[in-house]
Amino acid sequence: MLEEAFGITTGPSSAPDILLFKRFKAFWPNIVFSDYKPGTEVPAIAKVLTDMLADMKTFLSDQLDMNHQRKVCQKKFTKRYDLIRHERTRH
Repeated sequence: MLEEAFGITTGPSSAPDILLFKRFKAFWPNIVFSDYKPGTEVPAIAKVLTDMLADMKTFLSDQLDMNHQRKVCQKKFTKRYDLIRHERTRH
């Protein structure tokens, strides 16, 4: 299903990236869903996610402090920063 959605949004492709979906589809029956935990509930993964989020927040904050020549860039950084800040308050 994901491969089909990807194909609809990006169009047909013979790129190697599509191989990722084929491998995932082939591996799907091996996944034990009763053992599934979201990454935020696994301490090691949660730490990595928290660190990455902090790094992204710092980067975007730094970018907001810069004087960008194009206002479009400034708007994109502001939007991403707001999204990350919102995600932090949800968890």
